[in-house]
Amino acid sequence: MKKKFLGQQRESGKEVKAQNQNSSGVLKDEVALSPFGTVARIIGDLAIDEIRYYDGIPDYVKPADVERPIVVSTPEGYFCLEAWDLVEAARAAGKSSILCDVDHIAEHSDIELGIRKSASRDKTLGGDAAYMERSRNCNYLYEMLLSSNSNLRVFSHGGRRRGEGFVNNREEDAIHVLTLRLGKKNRDTVNAYRHHIKHLSDDAIRFFIENNATKKFFEDAQRKKKSFLRMLEEKRLDSIEMTEQVSAFMMDLFAEYHPKDKAEKKRSQAAASRVESVDSVVAECIPPLTEEGDDAEDIQSDDIEDGVTSAEPINDVKTDQSITIEIIKTATLDLARRLAENMRTIASVKEIENYLKQETANLLRIMRQVQVLANREA
Repeated sequence: MKKKFLGQQRESGKEVKAQNQNSSGVLKDEVALSPFGTVARIIGDLAIDEIRYYDGIPDYVKPADVERPIVVSTPEGYFCLEAWDLVEAARAAGKSSILCDVDHIAEHSDIELGIRKSASRDKTLGGDAAYMERSRNCNYLYEMLLSSNSNLRVFSHGGRRRGEGFVNNREEDAIHVLTLRLGKKNRDTVNAYRHHIKHLSDDAIRFFIENNATKKFFEDAQRKKKSFLRMLEEKRLDSIEMTEQVSAFMMDLFAEYHPKDKAEKKRSQAAASRVESVDSVVAECIPPLTEEGDDAEDIQSDDIEDGVTSAEPINDVKTDQSITIEIIKTATLDLARRLAENMRTIASVKEIENYLKQETANLLRIMRQVQVLANREA
């Protein structure tokens, strides 16, 4: 059922197409308001089942710092841009409706919803966000604008002055829209967002978000990144290889730039608390093997689970009869994967020492299982 809007009725219609402009790229009807402008803004009690979750751009890590969900109403329904957790909490509490901050717009546009979702943090409506989250979402919006068939002026919400600043170049006009809508003083901030996220993988972006990498880090690292990119371009790598190498390079730079980052510090402290010296680990993990039956009693589930830190524990191994070659292969492959992943981010010699002690303990426990299995099959 088509919903009625509160407040002033707008001229209905399609998105303004590129042909609705003169040879200079200026809209023929410069006075016409955008179909995506806010018709009315209310605080309304909405039925929970009618609110839809908008996922056109990724969510922010931190929940929105708001009292009510931020919702946009379009002819296609109610779309929650921020504080979806409040909607879910109300549903879990058995409520049928929830009070929301609602903006009504005359036409539906996924791009417009994406711009509003990103602007909710850039303009501090929904609270703060990590720099890399702002950069990621800005880049999402830039690509969405470029792929749109609409005249980009309709997303500026500028009224009579809407044509100002547009140069009839799609890339430049997309940047101009983001500058206007995300509350930036000039194009430099939007361009910086795009340059800083270039050639970063999803895993690298998540790493920088979780470790709260700052704008200053990316600014300081940009020169080294450019030099590294030039070297990769000379090697004629494809885009996938380039993304992998740039992502690893930037994470290594972050470790050098911020070696006492909280996440790294917590990880090294946890590793240090779990491991002892290599000598004591060897004594603990590989005692002299006696008869098959004697050693079988010594293989307890705690021994094995302790040796699989930071990985999937081996499922409830209680006797040597539970040890199989598949369990051993899985544990070994997990250990190899952890080594490959973690050695990229370790920042100091001390952390390397602690981490290798931990993984040595894991490897020795795997060897103990191999010996028990070998004895059993002999």
